[in-house]
Amino acid sequence: MSLNFYYNSTVVETSGIRQIAGGGTGVTTLSSLLQTVNQVPINIQAGTTYTILSNTDLGGTIASTSNTGLTATLVGSYPVGFQTSLLQLSTGRIAVSGQNITINQANNYFKTTKQYSVATLLYVGSTGGWVLFGDISA
Repeated sequence: MSLNFYYNSTVVETSGIRQIAGGGTGVTTLSSLLQTVNQVPINIQAGTTYTILSNTDLGGTIASTSNTGLTATLVGSYPVGFQTSLLQLSTGRIAVSGQNITINQANNYFKTTKQYSVATLLYVGSTGGWVLFGDISA
């Protein structure tokens, strides 16, 4: 039994890659392809404010190196299922806010707790709106 799936108009088989019409790729093995597909973008922010972007932060991590803190703000519309993680790499906490957007959190906490804390923002659509969860506190 062989495993076939498509990536950029290319048939990927367990033994390697066989190109089909309409596309090309620089990936040469299934292992290389899976490593490429599974990379998570990390967006390093050194400033104190950042607007979360639907086209570049989807599925990635926003990491703050600011010692004075970062305010990450949701602005505009995002697709259902949009998810991004927030990683506090320094002593400055990450605060999450929404511009005309309500963020739901079980305890009304909207900041990461301390250095190396991680929080996740998830948009579940009209049923639950935005949900913030993870290592967060007041």
